[in-house]
Amino acid sequence: MKQVVIRDFMFSLLKVRESDVNFLNRAVYEVLSESLSIVVL
Repeated sequence: MKQVVIRDFMFSLLKVRESDVNFLNRAVYEVLSESLSIVVL
């Protein structure tokens, strides 16, 4: 299921508009920090 989500996310990145870049950067940062905290725990 995660692989499907990642694939859809990457596909949506291909269609991103410049006005959405900041939002996506924030979302990616939050996801990465969450994953890192899970790995650390």
